[in-house]
Amino acid sequence: MWSDLEHKKRCQVNKINWSKVKCNHIMGLKSFVVARAEINSMKDLKALYTSGESSMTIDEIIDAILHKKSGYLKGLGHGPKLDTTRATHRRATELEDSLKKLKEEAATIQHNLQK
Repeated sequence: MWSDLEHKKRCQVNKINWSKVKCNHIMGLKSFVVARAEINSMKDLKALYTSGESSMTIDEIIDAILHKKSGYLKGLGHGPKLDTTRATHRRATELEDSLKKLKEEAATIQHNLQK
C-alpha cells in the first residue's frame, strides 16, 4: 500500500491541499459562520456598552453572547453562575442553624469556665 503509485499521488495531492489551508478550525463543533456571528454580536454589544446606550454589564454581555455553561472555572474571574436550588437553600439553612447552636454551646461553655 505505501509503495503503491496511486497512494503516493494521493498523498502528494493531500500535502498540497493542506498547505493551502489559511486558518485551522479550532472551534470544535461550531462552524465558522456561527463563530463569526457571535463575534459580530459581541462587537455590537461592546459598541453599545462603550457608547453608554446599554445598561448591561460586561458579565451580562458575555452571558448573552457565549451562553452559560455548566462547570467551574477555578481562578478565572468571570465564569458560570450557579442558580440556587431548593436543595442548596435547605442545606444552607441547616448549616446556619447548626452554626448558631454551636455558637450558643461555645458561649455556655465559656460562661461556665468563667464561674
